[in-house]
Amino acid sequence: MTDPAAAWTGEFGRSYTQRNTLTAEELDALCLARYGSTRDALNREFLGDLDVRSILEIGCNLGQQLRHLRRMTKARLGGIDLQAAAVATAKQSLPDADLRVGAGTSLPFADLSFDLVFTSAVLIHVPPTDLGHVMDEAYRVAKKWIWGLEYFSEKPVTVTYRGNTGLLWKRDFAQAWKDHFPRLRLVKERRLPYLDEPGLTDTMYLFEKT
Repeated sequence: MTDPAAAWTGEFGRSYTQRNTLTAEELDALCLARYGSTRDALNREFLGDLDVRSILEIGCNLGQQLRHLRRMTKARLGGIDLQAAAVATAKQSLPDADLRVGAGTSLPFADLSFDLVFTSAVLIHVPPTDLGHVMDEAYRVAKKWIWGLEYFSEKPVTVTYRGNTGLLWKRDFAQAWKDHFPRLRLVKERRLPYLDEPGLTDTMYLFEKT
């Protein structure tokens, strides 16, 4: 089994970043081909009616999702990622954001310090033994909203990822949030079946702390 922290901070993680470096237009085109909806449209569908003045992304990598959100909001932005080189690059394009190197299991932010905390294809890479800790930290830091876009599977499954085990897991992440924090209110969830790869599905969900 691969050591996740070592993989994501090493050459494997740097190769991942290089493969997934997209402009805003390329990201929208990818989502349109995959879901029939751009990422910008999905962001506005889930967040457009919310009064959100601060946003934290766990697993921000190069900050591509944060840059996309900057197109629709003036909210204070924050991010954290294990890969120092990715965070350094993200700071160049998001000089006003609070971007830090660190792990989702121990966020260097105060309780209730962001209106909204989110992940995008990040919980899928969190080992099941650490998933509850990442959720605990996201919940602690979130003042009001928890948002996510992750791979979907009815049942938990371990996936071999580029020849490695121990780096990718699928499950019903919205249900995992509900099981871990029963008082969370599910505001919206949308299953996103792949148009370009039938049989695969992602899920986007939004929870409110009550």
